[in-house]
Amino acid sequence: MTLGDIVKEYRTSHDLSMDAFASVCGLSKGYISMLEKNQNPQTKRPIIPSIDTYRRIAKGMGIPIEDLMGMVGKDEIVDVSQPVILNDHDKNMVEAYHRASDDDKQIVDITLKKYLPQNARPQIEDAS
Repeated sequence: MTLGDIVKEYRTSHDLSMDAFASVCGLSKGYISMLEKNQNPQTKRPIIPSIDTYRRIAKGMGIPIEDLMGMVGKDEIVDVSQPVILNDHDKNMVEAYHRASDDDKQIVDITLKKYLPQNARPQIEDAS
């Protein structure tokens, strides 16, 4: 399931127009439309949403970003090249990660690995 599929399903089940949902998320109606069609109308290529887009949509849906990302298919690509403005919760999570032991970091890395694009996945040795 793509992010666009999730957005469209959410909008229709909550009787929200693209305008209304876009406004709640802080995105444009045009971008919501492209997400739902999973295609850039100019390039005809699939849309690759950024982490910030996921954050905005999760906030608009009233769910944690982790839950939203868990709903998206494992093959969905996320654009991690754009700078992300972290909210206080995310900053605390990053700081906690940096304070964690190497063993705990490895557990987190393995858990989050499935959400990274194939070419951005860290090389993690399996501890087994």
